[in-house]
Formats: sequence, structure tokens, C-alpha cells
Amino acid sequence: MTEFDLILGGVPRFGAEALWAWRLARRYARQIPARDFREVRDRKPTVADLAGEAPFVLVWADPEAYLPPPAAQRLVGTLQDCPDADVVLPVSNEGWTDEVRRAPAFAYSTPSGLTEVARL
Repeated sequence: MTEFDLILGGVPRFGAEALWAWRLARRYARQIPARDFREVRDRKPTVADLAGEAPFVLVWADPEAYLPPPAAQRLVGTLQDCPDADVVLPVSNEGWTDEVRRAPAFAYSTPSGLTEVARL
């Protein structure tokens, strides 16, 4: 498994949902097997916010965008597998053309459902 540090932060966009969104993001973040974990609230996080020793840093800069642990591990694993890459970013599952568009394996409406879809 790739060793990495994790920073969670960002500025909420949806005031009424911000506290719930932050709790959910923190719950996901605690499930990600990072060597070191830091939170920076109400501002954009940077790599400099974490002075860890891991070879990679995962910066989670949007507290209202959920990153299930399997997806986080794929992002970091891609960096390890592609030594010419300096950064890896998540993208939506919405493709540009009809040929590449597909729905998730099943509909999800809960955090555990989202994690299961990410695992698949």
C-alpha cells in the first residue's frame, strides 16, 4: 500500500448543510489509511499545511465533495504507478459522449452506499 499524508479543508459553499457535510467528510477521512491527518477549516488547504514524511500528500480541498476511501486510495496509487505524474485529480463519472457515459452499479443515497459504489 502506498504511504501518504492527508489534509482535509476548504471553505463550505452551502451554509445550511456545512456542519453535516464537514462531519461526513471527517468520517470518510478517518477511514482513509493515511500516515498523518490534518484538518484546516474555513480556508483552502495546501500541501504546506502538513509537514509529514510520506512520499505523497492527498489534499481534500472541498469539504462538500465526498471522497470514499477506495477512491482516495486509487488516486494515491495512480501517483505511485505513474512516476511522471505530479498531480492526480478526481473527476465525475459523467462522460463527454454517450459512448462513455454509464450509471453507477446501483443507485446510492447513503454514505455507505457511496462507499460501496466507489469500491466496485
